[in-house]
Amino acid sequence: MVQMSKELFEKIYTDVDCHYLLHPWGKGCITSLPVLFKDSLIGSVKFYSMVYLIQILMRGKKMRKKEQWLKMGNYYIRSILFGQFVAGTASIIGCIVRKLNGNKFKFNTFLFVPFTLNGLFIYLEPPSRRGLVINLFVNLGTATYFALGLAFTVARLILPRIRSPMTAIASLRTRHLKLAMFFGSYIGIYRAVICYLCRKRGCDSAIYALPAGCLAGLSFIFSPSLGIAIGAMTGAMKLYSTILYEKKLLPARLPLPELLYCICQGTLFSARVFYPEECPSYIFNLLAKVSNNRSEWIYSNYKLLLDKALEQS
Repeated sequence: MVQMSKELFEKIYTDVDCHYLLHPWGKGCITSLPVLFKDSLIGSVKFYSMVYLIQILMRGKKMRKKEQWLKMGNYYIRSILFGQFVAGTASIIGCIVRKLNGNKFKFNTFLFVPFTLNGLFIYLEPPSRRGLVINLFVNLGTATYFALGLAFTVARLILPRIRSPMTAIASLRTRHLKLAMFFGSYIGIYRAVICYLCRKRGCDSAIYALPAGCLAGLSFIFSPSLGIAIGAMTGAMKLYSTILYEKKLLPARLPLPELLYCICQGTLFSARVFYPEECPSYIFNLLAKVSNNRSEWIYSNYKLLLDKALEQS
């Protein structure tokens, strides 16, 4: 698929009617909302039912108490509302942003702004679960990529040639080792910088993680990935913000993790449309399930316009 750019987007989509790209199931910005909210409710119920069923099974004996079931039920309802409002309000926020832009779509505000703003619905989740939701959302892609990438490489290259080890080794190419090179170089650079600073300064310090993490980020050239980048960025920001909170350099009332979540949600959900090849696969599944496949309808219209424009050029 062609790489989307600001110039290409605004050439194709600037004057497109909002119903075609934001609510193709209904022409009216307001009248299309009930359908979207209904499907978002259905999708959220299906999605979170599986999530909470797994959590209940994992808690085991702890679920024998009535209080645990009441608490889990409360969390379940709040999670459903969170999913419903994120998926259900994106189109109307997008329409408002388009109206503010003179009834024109802009590359930087088309999806990023709506999904960043409705990320604030994270406050529907109870404080005790908010951190868990944020960590799962921004870090799930990294773990998935590593596990699936390793399993896929082994299954595709090594297992079929297990009778001939030399052939298996000879068939390996640099591209097959990208993920391993990323993790190996990241850990290696990080530890090397930490060790160097400890020896140079004669003491250990948590602040050494900042330059070590920045230099270790050079390993990203081996395996460019939006999921890995956001996972690394949020991990570093979480560590750095903890240090700033402890040193009283940041006020405790500043909700930095929640704000970071909003930015990550806006980035990942807009990447689902603009850069599907780079977008983590779990974002595809998450959006499709929670919106009850309404997101796929929007993407198909977006891609149809893009394909037509490319054919004519």
